[in-house]
Amino acid sequence: SVCTAIVLSFMFIPGETEIALMNFREKKYEAAHKIYARRLSAGDWSVSTVMPLIQIHSHSGDILTAIEILERYIKLNPDNLEALTLVGTLYKDAQLSRKYLHTLERLMQLAPNKQGLRELLGLYAYSSQSQKRINVLRKLIEQYEHDANDIFQLAYLLARQGQRAEAAQILIR
Repeated sequence: SVCTAIVLSFMFIPGETEIALMNFREKKYEAAHKIYARRLSAGDWSVSTVMPLIQIHSHSGDILTAIEILERYIKLNPDNLEALTLVGTLYKDAQLSRKYLHTLERLMQLAPNKQGLRELLGLYAYSSQSQKRINVLRKLIEQYEHDANDIFQLAYLLARQGQRAEAAQILIR
């Protein structure tokens, strides 16, 4: 009947969420930004609001605002790997090396992987953090496929700290 048709037609009218997403996908960033920013101001810190807003700010070159939004989101969701990975990338792009290092350390606590540990190892070498290098090298040697250079680096660092017996044991293995 006519009443059913009218009721059904209202079901297909897009709401604010759908309009924002359509604008975002159609690269109408200004229109999408207004809706997402209003939702964020109203306290909507969901992924469906935060991530497009971050992408809009990043796309427009406003990386620092994207970082601020993401940092607030991470305070609410401290173990969100996707958010931590994204903020790490943004820190790296913005050349915020200390924040990048702390974020990478957090990621390696939550979900260690060989590539991340290798990057952490390089950052520790660059910043002369020998004990942290030793810890990462031990983890790489114990948990992942490693090469002779890892063993030599670990032995060298241990010997430099006066732990010659342990350094020799590592080389003998």
